[in-house]
Amino acid sequence: MHANGTRGGFLVTAAVTALMLAACTPAQSGAPASVAGSASAAETASVAASVAAAAADVSGSWSGTWQQDAPAASGTLSMTLVQDGSTLSGTIVLDGSACMSAASPLSGLFTEHGITFSPTGADLKADFTGILQGSTLSGNMGVQCSAGDVTGTWTANR
Repeated sequence: MHANGTRGGFLVTAAVTALMLAACTPAQSGAPASVAGSASAAETASVAASVAAAAADVSGSWSGTWQQDAPAASGTLSMTLVQDGSTLSGTIVLDGSACMSAASPLSGLFTEHGITFSPTGADLKADFTGILQGSTLSGNMGVQCSAGDVTGTWTANR
């Protein structure tokens, strides 16, 4: 027993870590199949991407601007996002918009490839795509409602 009351805890931790690393290391020629790493490069990349997306959490309040192409219009944007893994839910408001001036519920995805979400409403079909760079989300939008069909861009910050 060590002076601090442990029984070689460091050695046990080091041994467990070494075993875990060995299980993740690609097989050396002649190594038994039971020791060989079984994850393909695509599986490894997929896991790494999922971990990266999970590390970036877009949950919270966002505010910014939107601008539609034609007829020209613009305004402010506010949204609240809730992220659960890669799944998104929340609400969005486009102040000054003929289609989305009231809070619209949204659902979507956030992955290493970016963000996609669709607000819903009685007379609304909309799709937003974008990317996260630092604390800024930005991208493109397409909105269809009884007031017309428009495309444009949006950006939002925390």
